[in-house]
Amino acid sequence: TYTLRGPDDFFEVSRSLATASEAGWGSDHLRLALVKPAAGSLVVSMAVFLGTLVSRQRLPLALGVPVSVLLSSVGPWLVFFWHRLVDPSEPWLPEFEGSGWGPSPLAQLF
Repeated sequence: TYTLRGPDDFFEVSRSLATASEAGWGSDHLRLALVKPAAGSLVVSMAVFLGTLVSRQRLPLALGVPVSVLLSSVGPWLVFFWHRLVDPSEPWLPEFEGSGWGPSPLAQLF
């Protein structure tokens, strides 16, 4: 979506949620935009690490597998929708809303 819409249109709705007093960072989606990729990667890395502990028999299989499955299946979604958990009034997927669905910046290069 970022490639198709470009940076201005991608964050269009998130920027519209901001107020002037907060200097453009009033939206929790914008505030967390740079942290989400790192947090999502950390959640997946923790699930892989638990799998490593189970394979080396440092953690019981009955404990490691369910925790790893829970982390890898639910964890990234919690990170992805964290802005919605913090502020329920924000839209679920602000990247897909807005008016900027014209020709993409990538298509304009050709």
